[in-house]
Amino acid sequence: MEPKDYVITDGSAYITYDQTQKSTLTTDVNKAKLFTYEKANNIIKHSLPVSEKRKYKVIHINDVLFKSDTKDINVKSDISITNDVNATEIDWRDKVNGFSEFFSELQSHRDNLHNQQRENEAEICDIYHYIEFFDLNASQGYKAYKMLQNRLKIRRNIKNELSRIGIFFKSKPQEAIDGTLQKRINGLDHMQYSARVLKELFNV
Repeated sequence: MEPKDYVITDGSAYITYDQTQKSTLTTDVNKAKLFTYEKANNIIKHSLPVSEKRKYKVIHINDVLFKSDTKDINVKSDISITNDVNATEIDWRDKVNGFSEFFSELQSHRDNLHNQQRENEAEICDIYHYIEFFDLNASQGYKAYKMLQNRLKIRRNIKNELSRIGIFFKSKPQEAIDGTLQKRINGLDHMQYSARVLKELFNV
């Protein structure tokens, strides 16, 4: 287990806790709260106000050359940090930034897909009219069929990807926790088409 040999100081006072476990400051290094190196750094990083972070540093207790014998002085401070029991290890700013970046990425991806969708639909429309207005021989007909098939597959991929994004945006946190979100997204890979009229085409 890592020893608790480190204090947090601004150079003149040290972080400690009173009897109610509320954070306060003392000029008596002997009454400074001792932390592990990792814990002390986490407190500075996650628990101190942004305006105070640069004022404090973590130093080893043995590096404190002068120990004051003066009476403990509790200095009024705007610093509010959680005690050891409840101190969070979550970097909330980092988490929020991560979510923000991910949602922005999804939004950008969706916009890009919509642009691809418009171009794809225009290409399909061109092929439909090519088949409608021209009497094609076998070679031309097969070429038109492959062109159309390729673009229809692209259209399906675009639709599925837009559906995945829509499912994610509309999902609740619990659905991600219990696996429902993953099942709904995976389900798009196993969709089947039910013929509306020409059912005989699908008895291949």
